[in-house]
Amino acid sequence: MKNILNSVFETQHQAAPFEQIQTTHFIPALELEISKTLEEIDHICSNPATPTFENTLEALEQSGEQLGIISGILFNLNSAETSNELQEVTQKAAPLLTKFQNDVRLNKVLFDRIKNIFDKKETLALDPEQLTLIEKEYKGFVRNGALLSAEDKDKLRLIDTELAQLSLSFGEHVLADTQAFELHLTDKKQLSGLPQTSITQAEALAKEKNKDGWVFTLDYPSYVPFVTFADDRALRKKMSLAFGKRGFQKNENNNESIILKLVQLKKEDRCTIRAW
Repeated sequence: MKNILNSVFETQHQAAPFEQIQTTHFIPALELEISKTLEEIDHICSNPATPTFENTLEALEQSGEQLGIISGILFNLNSAETSNELQEVTQKAAPLLTKFQNDVRLNKVLFDRIKNIFDKKETLALDPEQLTLIEKEYKGFVRNGALLSAEDKDKLRLIDTELAQLSLSFGEHVLADTQAFELHLTDKKQLSGLPQTSITQAEALAKEKNKDGWVFTLDYPSYVPFVTFADDRALRKKMSLAFGKRGFQKNENNNESIILKLVQLKKEDRCTIRAW
């Protein structure tokens, strides 16, 4: 069957048709678009013509458009409306995308073409935007390991894969604590100072949960108006503390060990592996 994620969306402004997208669509769609994009990269690398802005930088910028769209949809959904199934998919997608990024950034032939243009950029008739892009891409490749030895490139791949998975787990833990908290109010006096839109939203959420009164959460549309406008200082404090300790409570979502590992990996990444 045709995967809707692998085609241009036939919607107004090509907006994502979320009602047609299934969780099972993502990994096959990503794998296909990664393959297509790597073919586009290979085409750039195998071009026998002298490297130019058009046949290298511009071609690179235009590659992988659909891959970027799919990735954006997946990770935005995981942040805004996650589920156990979606989290499993993102955990599978993270190493796929990390490997893809490294396959591009550590591609010696591609980097050599970019470096060729970078080294003679002052002699080329390029506008400021093109010069900026050349600087950005060249430095991006260097900072992502393009000048490393083959051995260090292999080390970098392992570190980047672990960093991606740990960062994803960190965000999922914060999201889980966000969704687990709610402030349920039944005394109308406690709503003093809040805008009517915030009160109406909280009332609707309470009804949705079959509760009387009003329910406020740590989601931004609920949290920000409450800590900004509520007159009850104690309730503002309760909300603020709950927001601040997401991912740092004594539960299965605690991120302390993840942070220590992230710091260790980033230190190795920056100080030992990367060539600046």
